[in-house]
Amino acid sequence: MHSSLYTHRTLVRAAFALAHVFVWVLSFELLSAALASVGAALAATALLHATSQTVSLYTTPFAARFLHRAGARRSMSLAALAAVAAFAMFAHIFSEREGALPLAALCSAVVLLGLYRALYWVPYRVMDDRTAEQAYRSHYLRELGIASLPLAGALILIYSPLGAAALFLCAGLLLLGSMIFLARAPTAYERYDWTFAESMRRLFSASERPLLSSSFLQGVQGAALLFAWPLAVFTVVDGSFLVLGAVMSLSLGATILLRAHISRAVRDTPLGDSIHVSAALGASGWLLRLTAASPIALIIVDTYSNAGNPLRRIGVDCAAFEQAADLGHFVDEFSALKDMGQMLGRITLALILALAAVYLGAFISLALAILIAACAAGVSLYAFQPGRIHA
Repeated sequence: MHSSLYTHRTLVRAAFALAHVFVWVLSFELLSAALASVGAALAATALLHATSQTVSLYTTPFAARFLHRAGARRSMSLAALAAVAAFAMFAHIFSEREGALPLAALCSAVVLLGLYRALYWVPYRVMDDRTAEQAYRSHYLRELGIASLPLAGALILIYSPLGAAALFLCAGLLLLGSMIFLARAPTAYERYDWTFAESMRRLFSASERPLLSSSFLQGVQGAALLFAWPLAVFTVVDGSFLVLGAVMSLSLGATILLRAHISRAVRDTPLGDSIHVSAALGASGWLLRLTAASPIALIIVDTYSNAGNPLRRIGVDCAAFEQAADLGHFVDEFSALKDMGQMLGRITLALILALAAVYLGAFISLALAILIAACAAGVSLYAFQPGRIHA
């Protein structure tokens, strides 16, 4: 990959690793104070997440056609600007603790995040041009650096005089810096011929049902991993931002170091290629999360779940999980359908979580979301069998 694009991607990932977890946690905390009900606050936060994903779902076909006309560099630049605007709004929202609940501003910010997600396509193979040994060392150093950023974000949030505003301003500055390198990167034009109506029709057509099923289940797991799980950790650690950041960073770092060894150990067993074993590993990681009641336990089960998941191949931070267009290789109609299927999965889990939070309370609804993700992890192994989906 071109060095400027590589640097741009690294800075974008760093910005979201720094701030993304705290977007939803701070929204939940703000809504809890305003609504005086933890269940209602969780429901409202889940609806905000569903709103962001709905915006992405309905704008993805238009964004893909824009990519064909304007090129990847312009589309990615507009996406970065949308994210900068969203983080600027979050900085303002969370710096103003007095007065009425800024619901309109919160909705506007999550809409901007949804637009960012729809516009941010990466139609390049995400790899390095250096030698294998250099790239190997650089990969681990970069991933470990990114893994440390949730903890860095917590430290900024706690110790900066500006608090949350400083956190989101730092993320916005990283995104602005990434645009400097993006301006020097080559562009690409990807053909996308389907209209919005055709995209929606094909998404729900019988011929694309395996594709929709697999991407939907992956989206359910994505929402649980990047939305429900941080909120669950936040409640378990009694609202400590520092412990939340430490749990996220340490588990991500341990995952990076241990994933290859765990995968190799599983492959070397007599049942290493068994789809039943893979399904059990994927589901058990989620189920073990339900048993964690201390920071150490949270780190252990999170590491096991991330490192043992055979489908989580594109990284463990939010940017790598969500932003790679078809695993970072190309963009076409089926890439858009995969993205839209994942967004449907995220929307569905968020709506279930919102409904459960109203009637069952925050703790039970978060446990339910994790249980649903466990079921999705097990079933998705069968949906991802070779030949079942478009490559």
